[in-house]
Amino acid sequence: MNRRDSYKKMRALKRESRRPGKKAGFCARRRIWDVKSEDDWNTDFLINVGRSAAINAINASKALGIPITYLENNKVVKEEASGQKSIVQELPEVQLRRFKKGTVIHVRKVTRP
Repeated sequence: MNRRDSYKKMRALKRESRRPGKKAGFCARRRIWDVKSEDDWNTDFLINVGRSAAINAINASKALGIPITYLENNKVVKEEASGQKSIVQELPEVQLRRFKKGTVIHVRKVTRP
């Protein structure tokens, strides 16, 4: 076996070690990721992280005796560490606009100083 043949054999072995079970020169089919599935994964992850962070913050506030303010049934509620609740403000119910197909929405251009 000459030097060139041994070099080719060594290269083939290297390729084989990178992709076990595949022939040298075989291009493995790669999974095509759907953008939606990637976005859903990121969204679910961020929701879980936010939820656990909120729970930790509420527990820490209660332990320190700091009141907690949150939104409940269109009312801003302030809850003391003792459990006493008081309504800070009632918010008006928001009416959602329904747009028909082809509706043109005009938006003013924002000018920056």
